[in-house]
Amino acid sequence: FVADASHELRTSLTIIAGQIEVLLLKPRPVAEHEATGRAVLKDVAGLNQLSENLLLLNQIGAGHYRLASQTVSLDEVVFQAVQKLQARHPAHRASLQFDPQINDLAEPLAVAGDPGLLALAFLHLLDNGGKFSPTGQVRVRLGLAADYAVLRVENDGPGISTVDLARLSEPFFRGDNVA
Repeated sequence: FVADASHELRTSLTIIAGQIEVLLLKPRPVAEHEATGRAVLKDVAGLNQLSENLLLLNQIGAGHYRLASQTVSLDEVVFQAVQKLQARHPAHRASLQFDPQINDLAEPLAVAGDPGLLALAFLHLLDNGGKFSPTGQVRVRLGLAADYAVLRVENDGPGISTVDLARLSEPFFRGDNVA
C-alpha cells in the first residue's frame, strides 16, 4: 500500500518538477510562464486531493471514520458526480440516462449511505471510465432492479479482466492492461 501511494505521489511530483525545469531552461514569454503556472497549480490540486483521499482511507481502515449514514438522493449524487467530472476533465464526456422506471417515481431515488463517500466513489468510477476510454466517453445509466438501485458505468475501453475483478477493491490496484 505504501509503495503504491508513494508511486502516486512521486509521479505527480516528477511531473511538477519537470514542468518547472523546462520553464527555467531559457527565457520564455509571460504567457508561457502563466500557462505552466496554471498546469502546476492543477497538479498541486491533484496532490492535495490524493492526500485527502489517503487520509480518508487511513481513517476508514483504522476505524476512526464515522459513517454519516443517512438518506441520500442517489440520482442527485450521480448527477453531481457527472458535473464534477466534466469540470475537472473537460475532455471526458459523460452522458447520464435514467431508466424509465426512475422517471415514474413520485420521489427521488433514495438510498441509505454516506453522501460524501458515495459522491467520491461515483466520481472515481466516472474518472476511471473517462481515463480508460479511447474517446473519453462515459455512459452512466441509473435504474432499478426489484428493490435495488442499479448504476451502470460503461465506456469503450479495454474492460477489466476476470482475474482483475477480484482485486478491484484493493487500494491503488492497477490491472495488467493499464500502462
